[in-house]
Amino acid sequence: MSDPALGLLMLGLIVVVIMMGFPTAFTLMGLGMFFGFIAFYDPNQSWAFRSPCFRQVSEQLRSRPL
Repeated sequence: MSDPALGLLMLGLIVVVIMMGFPTAFTLMGLGMFFGFIAFYDPNQSWAFRSPCFRQVSEQLRSRPL
C-alpha cells in the first residue's frame, strides 16, 4: 500500500473509531501499534530473537572498566 493511501486509511480509521465512542488515548495507542507493525513488518526478519529480553543478562549488565 502506498504512503498516501496508508495515511488516508489511518485518518479515516481514527475518525471512525473515535466516533464509535472509544477513548482517544486507547484509539491512538492501538492504531499506532497496528500501523507501526504494518509499516515495519519484514517477513524475512525474526523479531523474537533480536529482542533484548532474550539476551543473556551477563551480556547486558557486564561491568566495563573505566
